[in-house]
Amino acid sequence: MASLSDMPKSAQLAIVVVVCAVIAALAYYGLISDMRAQNLKLASDLSALNAENRRIEAYLGPKQAQLDREIAGLQQQIERQKQIVPDQEQADKFMHMMTDQAAAAGVAVRYYESKPNITHDYYVEAPFQMDADGPFYALLNFFERVKNMDRIVNVNNLQVASVRKPGEAKVKKSYKYAPSETAVASFEAVTFYSHEPTAAAEKPGKPGAPAKPGVKK
Repeated sequence: MASLSDMPKSAQLAIVVVVCAVIAALAYYGLISDMRAQNLKLASDLSALNAENRRIEAYLGPKQAQLDREIAGLQQQIERQKQIVPDQEQADKFMHMMTDQAAAAGVAVRYYESKPNITHDYYVEAPFQMDADGPFYALLNFFERVKNMDRIVNVNNLQVASVRKPGEAKVKKSYKYAPSETAVASFEAVTFYSHEPTAAAEKPGKPGAPAKPGVKK
């Protein structure tokens, strides 16, 4: 059999071309086969992911509204807690709240003074000394309103006296009272606000929630 070198140049070239074509075809179809296998695997994975997504959607669909309601409820509770025990002192806002309650009850707030705060582990007491006067039952109504406020307020050291002898209530100053006013009162209104525990506290205190609102005589 004649060797490749004995063949005419044209025949050699033809054989080389055919061999290269065969090699290229084999490489091409091998590559195509691998890519096809990869595509089939990717399609299978995508189908599995879609099936998983449909399963999750079928589970979460009916519960999504419930989850949204629970989240909204928790947010409302947080806002409610901020009203009861805010995270800032808000002294001006507190005094506006107190004077608004007094005005609604028909009581005049004559004097208020901020006293030093008392810092505990998780909350701070913010006391205010106050003087007020008005009809006796209006004063009772005022303290009832304070007890029912959203924000926690304790009333301590309450002293009440007749407008004829206001000094007995230890108010800071006497005034020209209206004929309908029968009683004067001095008291300490203590509100609270939360804070993160710190190493330095103004005064040591026991950790825990502020006391339930009330009136101490």
